[in-house]
Amino acid sequence: RGLAVGSQAVLDPTNVDFGLLDDRLSGVMKAWNGIAARDLSRRAKQGAEELVAAVEANDYAKMEKLGAQVARHVGVCQCIGAAKGLQICAADPIVAALILRPEAFQDHLKPSTFTVTTTQQLEWTDSPGSSVHCLRVE
Repeated sequence: RGLAVGSQAVLDPTNVDFGLLDDRLSGVMKAWNGIAARDLSRRAKQGAEELVAAVEANDYAKMEKLGAQVARHVGVCQCIGAAKGLQICAADPIVAALILRPEAFQDHLKPSTFTVTTTQQLEWTDSPGSSVHCLRVE
């Protein structure tokens, strides 16, 4: 899911008829996005303060790192704002479908364990009896 979230991995809200959403679903979406925006705006504020210190110290490595982090946090907030709180990250429809219709995915949910590779990718291994399940469509 981590590769399918953020301001760069969203469904274009301008192409979705939000009039089809009922008040309960849009309320959940707005609450979810509100929590994310509050958290990210606080992180952006803290990062911006650290960025100012890095600039004043001419610490270019920190400036690069912190600038990218602040830009990412602000970018997600901007995206949520542009969608009027109805931002849909690319992973969310899959998660919602799993919650609403788990029976439709039974053939693809595999008890698994995972490890993180040196390139920060997840490697899943079949593991009967595991409480962790991986949705795998091959």
